[in-house]
Amino acid sequence: MKIKATRTACGLTQKALVEIIGQSGVKLDKPAYSKIETGAALPTVEQLRAMCQAMGCKPLDLYTEPEIDLIHCMDGELAPKTAKKDGHRIKRKATFRVPEWCCKWLEPQMLQELGYTTAQQWFLDMVRRTQARYERRLKRNRQRTICPHCGAPIENGAQCSCELSA
Repeated sequence: MKIKATRTACGLTQKALVEIIGQSGVKLDKPAYSKIETGAALPTVEQLRAMCQAMGCKPLDLYTEPEIDLIHCMDGELAPKTAKKDGHRIKRKATFRVPEWCCKWLEPQMLQELGYTTAQQWFLDMVRRTQARYERRLKRNRQRTICPHCGAPIENGAQCSCELSA
C-alpha cells in the first residue's frame, strides 16, 4: 500500500486531500480516510476514483493488485454451487492465480490457434487429459506387485529374480 507516500509526494495533508475529495461530491471524512491510509479499511469505488483524481494517479499506484483484488481473494477455492439463469451446464467456478508468464499462453488468440474457442474449453480438456493420465497410472500400478522378500517391483505376476523367491 502506497497511499501515504503518494499523498505526501503530491504535497497534500490528509485534511487537504479529504477537502479536495469532498469538493468532488464524494463523501469521505478525515477519520475514514485515515483508516483507508493505514489499511484498516478499503475505500469505496467512488472514493478510490476521487482519491486517484485528486492525486493524479491510478489505483495500482496506491495499492498492489492483490490488496484490491477482492473477486479473486479466495485463491484456488471453489465458489459455492449456484443455479445459473443463463442455462450453463457447469455449476461450479474455480479461481486460482497463475504466474505472469502463463497469461500470454491463455490469451484468446493463442487458444484459438490450438482449436479452443474459450479458456474454459481448454481448461476442461486439460482436466480430461489429467484424469486419463491418472487412470493409466492407477491401472499400471495395479498390474505391478512387489516381491515380499526384496521389495522389487514385479510386472504382470512374473517371478522375482531375487535369491529368496527362487
